[in-house]
Formats: sequence, C-alpha cells, structure tokens
Amino acid sequence: TRDGPRDEEEITTPTTTGVVGIGEDSVDGGAGTAIPSVHMIDPMTMEIVDYDAVVERWGVGPERLGDVLALAGDAADNIPGVPGVGKKIAVELIQRFGTLDELLERAGEEVTQKKRRENLVEFADVARLSRQLVELERGVTFEEMSMPAQFKRVSDITMENLDKDRLLQFYSRMGLQDLKRRVEERFSATTTIDTQVSRSNFNRSGRESSSSSTS
Repeated sequence: TRDGPRDEEEITTPTTTGVVGIGEDSVDGGAGTAIPSVHMIDPMTMEIVDYDAVVERWGVGPERLGDVLALAGDAADNIPGVPGVGKKIAVELIQRFGTLDELLERAGEEVTQKKRRENLVEFADVARLSRQLVELERGVTFEEMSMPAQFKRVSDITMENLDKDRLLQFYSRMGLQDLKRRVEERFSATTTIDTQVSRSNFNRSGRESSSSSTS
C-alpha cells in the first residue's frame, strides 16, 4: 500500500499489491524456502490477508488453495467439485499428495477409503474442470487494472440502466442457473408490485374523478 494522505475520491493505482501467493516478490521462509510476500485486504473485514493467514484458515498455502477448492467445490459459485469431498477432506488430501494432479494420478491405488477413491477416479475430469473454474487470470497487465483515463473521481462513475434481458442472457451463457432463477423471481415480484401499485393509483384516480363529477 501507499503511505501518506490521499483524496478519498481520487482514483489512483490499486492500493493492494495483488492476490495472495502469485507475486514475484518473496521473503525468506527459512530452510532455503521462499514464501510469497504478496498480500491483500479482505473487503468484508478490512483485515490484511497474507500467506500465513491463508495457511491458518485453510490449512494450505495460497499456491494450493485452488486445488482444495477444486476438490471441495462451491455451490454458490457453481464449482462442482468431487462428490463426498468437503473442505476438511480436500485439505487432508492435498497435504498428503501435494497437488491436485498428483492426487488424481495416484488416487486409484493409494486412496484407501473405497467410496472416496471411486469418486476421485470417476470425477477426475470434473475436478480438473473445477480447477480451471477457480483459477485466477494471471495475464492481466497493470494498465488493464488501472481506471480509464476519462475517470478522475469516484463520483464520475455511473451505472448503466439495468437491462433485464441482457443480464439473464449473461447468466444463461455462464451457466449460472440458480442465480438466474433467483433474479427472475425478483423481477417477477417487482413487476407484480408495480402492477398492483398502478392498479391502486388507477382505482383511486377513478374514484376521485367520480367524486368530482358528482359534486
């Protein structure tokens, strides 16, 4: 992050150094190991997240976090994962085998729990697909992460009007069916409320007109 005062609305370069574990810079972790020094700020808690924080929370370093997520899956983000493998088991497997690829390569012979072994073999391609889905785009240049030159302050940025059809088409294209369903339900509820309000206003207007005519 940068030191010194700054205008709250002024848009400059990103204030965090990036995402945990994918930077070039590193610090000495002892015994000849290198631990990435890249860190970020959790926007929910505003706490700094570094390498050690990831290990403490997940049981693996940032470089293996994608492997854990690929195994455990995440229904909220449509990451299928491997059936029967939750976060705890996923962490244990990655700690034992080192990487997702190594696990899938050796699971058929070295995973002793029968159902787990069968699922790892049967859903190996799903696990690989899940790994691709959780992977971060690493080829984004610094210029692409910066704000366009025409924007100088946060207040200059405005949202386009909501295009319902465009939004739902995007959800369909991305396979976000659950999210699409929930948004459709919300649109439907909003339309129903608007219709009821319009009818109420129409009826009230009609009554007022009749009252005026009678007077």
